[in-house]
Amino acid sequence: MEWTCEQECNYECMWHTVSRFQHKGQPIPQFFGKWPFVRICGVQEPASTLFSVLNAVAHIAGIITLRRCLPAHAPQYMLYHILCLIALNAWFWSTVYHARDLHWTEVMDYISADSLVMITVYTIFHRMFILEYKSALKWVGIFLLGLYLQHVYYMCFIHFDYGYNTNFCIAIGVFASTVWVMWCAYNFGRKPYVWKAALILTFANSLLALEVLDFPPILWAFDAHSLWHLGTVPLNFLWYSYVIEDSHDMLKEKLEMEREEIETKKKI
Repeated sequence: MEWTCEQECNYECMWHTVSRFQHKGQPIPQFFGKWPFVRICGVQEPASTLFSVLNAVAHIAGIITLRRCLPAHAPQYMLYHILCLIALNAWFWSTVYHARDLHWTEVMDYISADSLVMITVYTIFHRMFILEYKSALKWVGIFLLGLYLQHVYYMCFIHFDYGYNTNFCIAIGVFASTVWVMWCAYNFGRKPYVWKAALILTFANSLLALEVLDFPPILWAFDAHSLWHLGTVPLNFLWYSYVIEDSHDMLKEKLEMEREEIETKKKI
């Protein structure tokens, strides 16, 4: 991991300081803006690194299942592959960043996570409009892409602002969650599998509380952020289970719409 002599010295001194605080019964502080983490094989934050890998594995398993269960002509088939690739990229950089915190790994982690947020928002709108308002999706995609590129430009070339990035993601997340809640409420009694989408939304938003809570790492490895990463692992499996059922349902709706269109043309 290429730790320098100075960094190794800081690491050793940090643990001596932690021991002093524990001996005096005082709360453990953060060092250089981070909680003290035990390194395992040179990895800076072992739990967050491991759980980032598990999230990537969950997406790989999910997309393999999706490809086995859905025909290639299913609505959103290609979009789910794109979403999976962007998610894998995000979790790859999350793994790299938590293994070794450098400025460039931090930048890649942030902008990759932001890309996952934006493609998720687009997927929500795509699901809502794909069957009846397909032409509107182009403009939704252009707007979201422009918004993301503007955000990346500001973060990379103007000012790497943690607060701005957090507020940006919260605003996008609240908006997307509101739209998704409305869709779930409208379809809850119509589609038997919608409970999965509602459960994902509920738990995903509940897990955000871990980003607000902050405490010294349990066993010097498991902090609130790492537990958030752990909590998202099972949600990935539930997500792919939901989209497979939803895609089958959309296929039926699409066939019914095509039949109605043919019957209408015959009558004319």
